[in-house]
Amino acid sequence: MIKDFFEENYVQLRYKQFLRFVFYKLTKSSRNIFVRCSDLITVDIQLFGMHEPSITKIISYFNKEGFNDFFLDIGANIGISSCQNGNDFKEVHLFEPNPLCQNIAFVNISVSLKNDNWTLHPFGLGSIDYTGKLRVPKNNWGGGYIVGNDNSYDNLLLLKKEGQITFMKDDFLEYQVLIKETHSTILNLFKDLVKCNRQNGVIKIDVEGMEPVILAGIAEALLEEIKVVIIFENFNEKLDFSEIVNSFKGRAEGYFIDIETPFYYNDSKLLKLFKLLFERNIKYKLTPFKKRYADKNRDLILVIS
Repeated sequence: MIKDFFEENYVQLRYKQFLRFVFYKLTKSSRNIFVRCSDLITVDIQLFGMHEPSITKIISYFNKEGFNDFFLDIGANIGISSCQNGNDFKEVHLFEPNPLCQNIAFVNISVSLKNDNWTLHPFGLGSIDYTGKLRVPKNNWGGGYIVGNDNSYDNLLLLKKEGQITFMKDDFLEYQVLIKETHSTILNLFKDLVKCNRQNGVIKIDVEGMEPVILAGIAEALLEEIKVVIIFENFNEKLDFSEIVNSFKGRAEGYFIDIETPFYYNDSKLLKLFKLLFERNIKYKLTPFKKRYADKNRDLILVIS
């Protein structure tokens, strides 16, 4: 005789149906890619269909300005930036050392890009060829970082970015990953691009502290024919951005993304409300960088002609 093996409360069943309805409404604009639902970098792409809209829009802006031959996504993670912008470029290259992210990025790019003119490079970039330790926060795969001298972020900053003050090993995954020398890797890629008459492009770098090393390698590898816009994230307020600009030997101009809000941070609540009656938009502007250190600027731009 078959026995009952499962019971479900009718009210709970209807509540589940209601939650499904709300979920579908909330995620109706989501992008059709595979994401890790609880991960910090994937919330916006599920709710609004776009991750980091200011970066996505600045990539699109320079693409329309003629930098549309190639897109290099260095620190690609699960391929979100390449999925969002890749179809506007003739050729796409992703660099990602995380073995778990590589698999997801491969699937996401396969279902997102209209052509097969893309390459997933299963390694990271650094000062030399070596096998390095990749440490990945379990709740934020986008915060994975290479441990070692190539990384310009100290341990305190890396922990602070994850909202921690003490390293807890159980909160991280660790992998031994391949790192390749930036100069030779990018030089060979630039040569191949020039052969195909693809000389103008965009490079996005998001590598949690490895940016200065990679930028130095790109500056050394830069061919005369290549014109490129480099967009990179920075959390080191002591980063000498002027030194990075100068490493491109007069070919680079430095910018940062300036955010203009309708009110000042120190305004009273009443004054903020009053100002919002006249202007509700937050504006993102490309502003020339005139200081030496990055200070509080998070997104920096190099236009190399």
